[in-house]
Amino acid sequence: MGNNSYFAKRLVLGKFTINILISLIIFLVFIGLIEAILRTTHVFNAKTPWIKPDPILGFRYIPGSNDWHFFENDHPITGRINRYGWRDKEWLLNKPQHVYRVAVLGDSMVASLDVESDRSFLALTEDQLNKSSQQYTFELMNFGLSNISQAEEYLILKNDIIQFSPDIVLLFFFPGNDLHDMNRETASHVKRPFYNISKDGELLLDTSFTEGRYYVIRHGFNLVKQHSALINLIGERYASYKEYRRNKAVNLSGKHGKEHLPGYLSLCTTNPDPIFTKNYRLNKILIKEMAKYCKDRETNFMLVTVNIPDIYKPEDEKKICIY
Repeated sequence: MGNNSYFAKRLVLGKFTINILISLIIFLVFIGLIEAILRTTHVFNAKTPWIKPDPILGFRYIPGSNDWHFFENDHPITGRINRYGWRDKEWLLNKPQHVYRVAVLGDSMVASLDVESDRSFLALTEDQLNKSSQQYTFELMNFGLSNISQAEEYLILKNDIIQFSPDIVLLFFFPGNDLHDMNRETASHVKRPFYNISKDGELLLDTSFTEGRYYVIRHGFNLVKQHSALINLIGERYASYKEYRRNKAVNLSGKHGKEHLPGYLSLCTTNPDPIFTKNYRLNKILIKEMAKYCKDRETNFMLVTVNIPDIYKPEDEKKICIY
């Protein structure tokens, strides 16, 4: 009787284990099919990532990876990240003779993820310059990274650009984003470096975003999602939700009320937003430091300011005139 009971329990346990294994296999096959569909069709804009966490910049491109982007264009855009971690053709570290190197630094406008690399404004400009020049071969190098400000740009200049010995550095300044992203109070996301100014006027780098569990978890999670379009899709959706919640709570437009201009446009008035006044001061200090850094290394520096014309609306003009 005892043996029968023992064998009956073993039989039930065996069937249960088999059912668990079958269910696990079916689940893994299902996940595998979803992964294959996401990778081949890019449904929901799914793709394997080409960005990784970085302890200095917050994030950066993965060298040797392929990017896939479908946002503002009428067709998906693909590209290649070079071995130095930038979305451009491969570069030589040592500048060849008779090459005039132009390092272009900026945010998404410079990164140009919405067009193929060979159709970006940098590639087209390089092509036109080389067609018209007999003295030099021009090389325009794309050091654009989406969602960065002068804080990250200063770090990129020192840690990435200068090693290539550029003849000139072009910095693209976009007030609409750059003034927002200078401090935690107004930045679109805070897991990034910030500069503060000491009482003595010294620039102090703050990379405290790497402290605590969040960065460790994010770094570990990134190692997994680099190999999975599904996990990357889930991570992107969660990050977008968190950013939406933050933007809604922080109110990136600065002051409240219809009588005030949003954000940095208040700097055009006699009643500027104090937060953006502080941000603008830091913008100017960092840009000045970048110019000095280049000058000390006998590298030319040029500032290019770019803005969106449709920001300036008739109703905004009336508010400016009021102040």
